[in-house]
Amino acid sequence: MIAVSSAGGSAAAAGFLILFFIAAWVCIGGLIGWAIAKNKGRGVAGFWLGALLGWIGWIIAAILSPSPEADAKRIATTQAHLAAIAPQYRPGPPPMSSGGVPAGWHPDPRGRFDVRYWDGGRWTEHVSRAGHQSIDPL
Repeated sequence: MIAVSSAGGSAAAAGFLILFFIAAWVCIGGLIGWAIAKNKGRGVAGFWLGALLGWIGWIIAAILSPSPEADAKRIATTQAHLAAIAPQYRPGPPPMSSGGVPAGWHPDPRGRFDVRYWDGGRWTEHVSRAGHQSIDPL
């Protein structure tokens, strides 16, 4: 009969625990790294960064640049989403003023901005330069 000493049994148990914790670290750390990097098309790189470096690998995975395929997919998805939610803008005829000039954006009579809004009766404080609207008190 072979007798196992208690020192040998606890050494085997300690070795098993160390192996268990290493396996858990690799699996959990790798899965977290994969989850962080998967939307960038870099899931495998994120897995290995998380598995080998832990939280430092997670930070690196978070700042990885997207793969060209993932970037193209993100752009296409964003464009499709914007097309779906954008209202269909079909302006009706502009209201006419008593003088016959329609309300709307017209060249700024003072020349300080590209356009100024004419409300049909007077120039307003609403102006625009290079497509950026602002207020210019009269």
